[in-house]
Amino acid sequence: MTITQAGYVGQEGADANSSQSAQVLLPVGSREDAELALWLVVRDLGVAEPQDFLTAALHGRGDGFGFVPISERARTLLDCLVRDRRAVALTDTCVVIRDGWLNRDASFIPVERLQSIGVTQGPLERLLDLVNVHAQIVRGTTPSTARHLDAVQGARLVEELRIKSRVKRAAEPRSEEHTSELQSRVSIS
Repeated sequence: MTITQAGYVGQEGADANSSQSAQVLLPVGSREDAELALWLVVRDLGVAEPQDFLTAALHGRGDGFGFVPISERARTLLDCLVRDRRAVALTDTCVVIRDGWLNRDASFIPVERLQSIGVTQGPLERLLDLVNVHAQIVRGTTPSTARHLDAVQGARLVEELRIKSRVKRAAEPRSEEHTSELQSRVSIS
């Protein structure tokens, strides 16, 4: 498991090994270890059945548990190896990008941490009416692009991401409120 966290990647003077090790949350572990590490970072996956959702994110294929698979038009020409695995889900708290065939990958991105949302479309994608939706976060190793979505699905995802991220950011405590709240909870003896 790796984590993308502000302040750890791309620091001047930092060597590549220290930047890389700052991104490793769990170098090796069981599924239970990985679940615990995920819960420590993302406390609420925003779904009613988190265990089933996590299984769908790590091992699932096609749709189910809110996952929207890539367009049928992309499956044959562009994504023949990952065609059943590549999908995206938007929960109440996270955008989850599932990818990979041999090496399976699932990225959990809290919507309040999105810095911006981008949409790209190359020439083949334009011809097939597909888009890539980029959930832009701080630079790091976490994959944050939902590839080869139907253009209509991509537009819907972008709009829902904008709304959810705005609502979640507005609900976060302001920094001075958060600082005083933390100070009231910390005691030194």
